[in-house]
Amino acid sequence: MLHPERTTHTVIIDRPCGTGKTTEMLASLKPNLKYLLVTPLLTEIERFQNDAPECVEIAAPIEGKGPKLIQLEKMLQEGQSVAITHKLFFMTLRLAHLMADYHIIIDEAPNPVSCINTIDAEAFEEAIVGGGYARVCPETKQVIPTDKWRKWQRETFDSEGEPTYSSRLHPDIYRPAVQGQLHVDDKGVFAVATPNQVLLAGRSLTVMTFLSEGTYIHAYLKMIAKGNPKADFEVKREATHAWLKRAHSLVSIEALSIPQHVSLSFSKQTRRSNEKTCKSIGSALKNLIERRWKGIKREDIILTCARDKWFEDRKGRYAGQWAKHSRLFGRDYTKGGVHWLPNKTRGTNDYKHASHVIYLYSMSPNPMVQNFLGVSGQNFSDAYALSEMVQFIWRTRVRDGRPITVTVPDKRMRAILLDWLNSAIEGDDNFAVIDAAA
Repeated sequence: MLHPERTTHTVIIDRPCGTGKTTEMLASLKPNLKYLLVTPLLTEIERFQNDAPECVEIAAPIEGKGPKLIQLEKMLQEGQSVAITHKLFFMTLRLAHLMADYHIIIDEAPNPVSCINTIDAEAFEEAIVGGGYARVCPETKQVIPTDKWRKWQRETFDSEGEPTYSSRLHPDIYRPAVQGQLHVDDKGVFAVATPNQVLLAGRSLTVMTFLSEGTYIHAYLKMIAKGNPKADFEVKREATHAWLKRAHSLVSIEALSIPQHVSLSFSKQTRRSNEKTCKSIGSALKNLIERRWKGIKREDIILTCARDKWFEDRKGRYAGQWAKHSRLFGRDYTKGGVHWLPNKTRGTNDYKHASHVIYLYSMSPNPMVQNFLGVSGQNFSDAYALSEMVQFIWRTRVRDGRPITVTVPDKRMRAILLDWLNSAIEGDDNFAVIDAAA
């Protein structure tokens, strides 16, 4: 799994969901090496600890035992192998120097880039760079604060004792800048969740995912490799035509008729919809469960859409605009209803019982982020959509080789998924991927 024959510092293991990536990774751990294991979910950390070889002890920061970052710092200083979440990994810039002897293994591709909307590139160039507060690395586009900007930093700390990196001058962008997370080009200003100083801090970096061509981390590593050879990576593709052929036989895809004017993009879903439209969507879902899927238990269905469309309140107790007409919601914190999950759900086996999926999204990458990463174009957009969709669908029992049914209302998304699965019966022995660089 860790490919000791690797010729590059960084390796992406591109292997289908449910084929034992994590299990094999844990079995390959050696007692004489140091590991930093990074996973999306807290629940997976306990699995890492329980399933690692007896001769390999995996430590982890513990809730209620003080600031987790400080716990992690002590563990790294002591040379322990550690398991942490993506969220904590994003906060480790000041600990990067302690990771030099560690093999960093990231389970599931993190989303490394988001847009900053409070200042545009032109204003940043004039006010921040022109004012002498920062410079921009020409290769990586990383913003590096100067002493002129750093002197405005407030010495304040959060409830866990960590510095807040607050500043009296441009506070909204100072923190990501001083943490090595801020980048800028002529298209905009961007926050990078995992600065390259952290991502490449260890003895090696392994990212385990599937359909990596459609992930931001693939594009980000490719971008920063121009200025840092440690980011130059090889993809170890471990998917087979036979696996895809089996997936084709297990996944049934259905359409769902909703009003034509309704866009299922995330940005459009976050806007308030009129009652007539919401009732139409809810009625379509109601007809689905009462007719085509009659007899299917709601607890065996997973569904994704924008959270505000499914829940009226933050606690998730009351049905949102789309849910209240659907007969899918359940009662008292959705008990007895379908399982709503964020589209970014990764690395969990908690829904392996699910037999049906409702995918209420039209996925596209942020065009500004695409341009920043140098992967603009329809090919990357389609590869991104496929990667996101497959990761979500493979939370279900299809992981165990059992059939599932997926309803995808959006025509483009449905076509992308169908084309990918149908490639299994076109006689090509190569595993089908979308060439995101084309």
